[in-house]
Amino acid sequence: MDDSAPLISLNNIYITGKIISYMAVILKRGVRFMDKNQLLHRVQSMIQSSTKRPKHMTISTVKVADIFGVKPEEVQKGLEELVQEGYLKQSRLDSPPYHDIFLMP
Repeated sequence: MDDSAPLISLNNIYITGKIISYMAVILKRGVRFMDKNQLLHRVQSMIQSSTKRPKHMTISTVKVADIFGVKPEEVQKGLEELVQEGYLKQSRLDSPPYHDIFLMP
């Protein structure tokens, strides 16, 4: 019999216990994570419902974060990732107030 087998299973139990305790802390604090698919569908529907030509929308990260129950920084990061992945285009208005806008590719 291998003497390291009990040590390995004790290590596995310890690691599993740590993971479970971290998950419990996350759930207890109510930490939620941004789902990029939900964000993409929300932003796409906002753009499609726009009356502007070409269809575009200024996205308030604070309002979207409130809807999803996450921090505005997570929404901003999600939007940047969607732009990098080619799901959205980002531009800036040519006239005041010079807001950043999002368009469909």
